[in-house]
Amino acid sequence: MREEIENFAKEELKGKLPAGFDHFKRTYKLAKKLNDEFDDEILHAATFLHDIGQGEDPHQKKSAEIASEFLNRIKFPENKIDLVWDAIINHVPTGNPISVEAKMLHDADLLDFLGATGIARLSGMTAEDWWEKDSLSGVLDIWENFCLGLCAENLILDRSKEFSKNKIELTKAAIKQLKKEIE
Repeated sequence: MREEIENFAKEELKGKLPAGFDHFKRTYKLAKKLNDEFDDEILHAATFLHDIGQGEDPHQKKSAEIASEFLNRIKFPENKIDLVWDAIINHVPTGNPISVEAKMLHDADLLDFLGATGIARLSGMTAEDWWEKDSLSGVLDIWENFCLGLCAENLILDRSKEFSKNKIELTKAAIKQLKKEIE
């Protein structure tokens, strides 16, 4: 079933660098480090399907709908589909995750917007017009308000906050340097 989920995600998001399959792999690997006890079947499905509806607004709702339909089709355990749905709906910075798997996905996704990976992802998103920014000062605004604002400030788990320290410092250094270079 894992292979089916990953193949579906890979095919659906082919060519989507900022929030595609590589993002799912990084997020899943990191999420598993954030807590010792969790249902890996739920975490895996939620992580590999959480951005499957990108391009829609709100993407988390569309992603949860696509994921639910797909998981039903492949006979994923019915009693876990609602937990996957909840994790996907609440993975955004302003989400309110309840289950441990939802909190793990939420924080891992936010952590992937920090540090070098976050800078690369957000630069790619800007290039793809996700943010409708047309200048480096617009990119700087995203780094400051989205990365250091929404993402860094909305981490839930203690391990996430610990993992974020170096990523936040690198993001701050990049912001400082970019400010110098564009002034």
